[in-house]
Amino acid sequence: MSFDPPEPSQYQTPAMQPSAPTPVLKQQLGPFQFFAIAFGSIIGVGWMIVVGDWLQNAGPSCYRAS
Repeated sequence: MSFDPPEPSQYQTPAMQPSAPTPVLKQQLGPFQFFAIAFGSIIGVGWMIVVGDWLQNAGPSCYRAS
């Protein structure tokens, strides 16, 4: 009883084959999509910057007051 590993062509998808052409993506980013990504980035980074201030101003429930 011997186990022979499968040939690479048996488990590779056509995109993984060396002779397959490189897929090309269409570059479509309209003004609304650009604005949505920019606005989401601003909000996403903004909360990380101000979270320290939120915790300091939250009151004695977040830390022990001396």
